[in-house]
Amino acid sequence: MASAYKPDIDNYLDRITAIEQLIITDSVVVKNPIQVPMQGPYWLHIAGGGAPQKSSANQWLETYTIRVLLIRGKVGAMGDYEIETQIMKDITNVAWYFMMDKNYRNLRIAGHATLASNQAGFDPDSVIVSNQARWQGAAVTGQIVGSIHSLSFRHRMTNRP
Repeated sequence: MASAYKPDIDNYLDRITAIEQLIITDSVVVKNPIQVPMQGPYWLHIAGGGAPQKSSANQWLETYTIRVLLIRGKVGAMGDYEIETQIMKDITNVAWYFMMDKNYRNLRIAGHATLASNQAGFDPDSVIVSNQARWQGAAVTGQIVGSIHSLSFRHRMTNRP
């Protein structure tokens, strides 16, 4: 049997980073954390696991979860009203855009040459943002404060005879 609709993880990360840049327009978005500047706002991604489920006789459904950090400053910002307020706004904006915008909840960017249509196998309307919280701790860029978001989406893999 030939396998069809193998997920292109790099393409999914390109889609997520492009949407992040549209949500927080003054943020820096890079796939490699070493390239991140020390000043916020910037995004970091933490690899998550997949949860394969049998869908039908010739199909599997994979749910991917990626942890997304949106960094606003260095540790010690607690009590800084502007940063704390911005973190709350970020939590709202990330949920709003990834789940309420029909393109973003399908990991599409309207008008983008290569990201305007769904990746083959993507399960439409499957993007979910959960477990959002203020986050403070160590990252590759040092001790930071910001928000953490769990972003999940599904991909269907099919075997064809």
